[in-house]
Amino acid sequence: MKKYNLFKILGIVILFTVIISYFVPGTIISYGQVSKDTIMPVALTDTFFNGLTSLSVFVTTIVYILSIGFFYAILDKTEKYDGLVASVAKKFSKRKTLFVALVVFILGLLSAITGQLYVALFILPFFISVIRKLGYGKGAAVASTVGATIIGFAGSLHTYYNNQILSLTVTDNLLYKIVLTLVLLLALLAFILVFNKKPEKVDLSKENVSKTLPLKIIMGVLLVLVVLGFVPWGEYFGFDGFSKFLEMLKGAEVAKVSIFNAIVGSEIVEFGAFDLHNLALLLVVVTIVIAIIYRVKFNEVINAFGIGFRKAVPYIVILLLAGIVFINLYTSGVYYTFVTAFSEKINLFTSSVISGVTGIFYPDYSYASQFALSGVSYTTSATGYEASLAIIFQAIYSLVLLVSPTSILVFFALRFTDVSYKDWMKYIWKFFIIALLVALVILSIATKGFGLFAIIVSILIIGLVILALLDHNKRLIKEAKKEVKEEEKKETKKSKK
Repeated sequence: MKKYNLFKILGIVILFTVIISYFVPGTIISYGQVSKDTIMPVALTDTFFNGLTSLSVFVTTIVYILSIGFFYAILDKTEKYDGLVASVAKKFSKRKTLFVALVVFILGLLSAITGQLYVALFILPFFISVIRKLGYGKGAAVASTVGATIIGFAGSLHTYYNNQILSLTVTDNLLYKIVLTLVLLLALLAFILVFNKKPEKVDLSKENVSKTLPLKIIMGVLLVLVVLGFVPWGEYFGFDGFSKFLEMLKGAEVAKVSIFNAIVGSEIVEFGAFDLHNLALLLVVVTIVIAIIYRVKFNEVINAFGIGFRKAVPYIVILLLAGIVFINLYTSGVYYTFVTAFSEKINLFTSSVISGVTGIFYPDYSYASQFALSGVSYTTSATGYEASLAIIFQAIYSLVLLVSPTSILVFFALRFTDVSYKDWMKYIWKFFIIALLVALVILSIATKGFGLFAIIVSILIIGLVILALLDHNKRLIKEAKKEVKEEEKKETKKSKK
């Protein structure tokens, strides 16, 4: 099956990190002190123990994945989930383009505003299923969902580690981030709708869509709660109403014991301060509510947990294998050797190279930004580079995740849709090249103004788009000729009868 191709790809990358550690001298950066030229090979036994480290690193994400598995297993037990997918598809059957556009911008803006890459993971299977139900191909479904999420993250307005390490605020690069996000989301939408085959005609008239209203309401409320929970209201708007309200609830005491903490729990945080373990808890609560509303028996709930766990395991393995890649590079010191080779002077080229390679080998953004940006700050002689490096790193790193052989979110979607990494690359590479060039133009303008580089790349982009349109037009003509020939064959058969 194609989905097992993903584990082979990750295994090859892990093997590469082991082999390179025997030949490339490592660099250690500790408390600002830099030690170079020490070979620190990663043995196979070290790789095993790095897998355990990966397990501890991603424990919160693993719990989140398990909660998603439980959530969808219960949805299946209600026997209404397929009806929910069909119901939404049926409503947009004559406005397919509108649904795809809504999904692209909802997911893109969600990751852009929250600064979180995995927040929308819980809703991606649903959106992918609806898009497939509308007749779109697997590549279009993955691009519309995971692609949009990654593109939105490329221009994220809130990047905690970037701001913390480089002493920046959410207002730095704000205009360019907004432009980058909107332009790339529009480019992605154009790629999906213009440069892909037309969606197949699907008959949805016989689909059973009864009694799905409660699920529609629950999914809608869940999405709203996620937005409320992950948008940093205080940093964006200086709004502290949610934190004050929670303080008031926790402040109500009986015998010096908080009533709220005793009943609900002390780990509950206010809207705007959610993280993945809060979302996992929310999903479990919503899952139980769905089970109660649709009268799922207790034995079936237990069975659903087992099914959800079993289905979640391959995704957890993908996560752990991707984690081994960056842990191998970190422990061997090879990653910092690479960073220090380009960090002496910080400009568009060196920053892009550091960001791109980090996107290939460091698939988790929180660790990628910490190690890359701190490595640069400890070893560069440049000054006043912080704002430029922040937006370049964020944009290029995120775009590389579209094609990276360790991209966790992309591999999750490929696993779900049973698409091989090779097929995905065949589908997405043209968009990746255009998006990368567009991003470089915007980044060049953001850091140096509209200079010669931006002009040259802009002309190149226009040329590539024209070539793509001409190629697309040729394919449309060929498809039209095929349809005419098929119609002629049908007419010939009818006349013979």
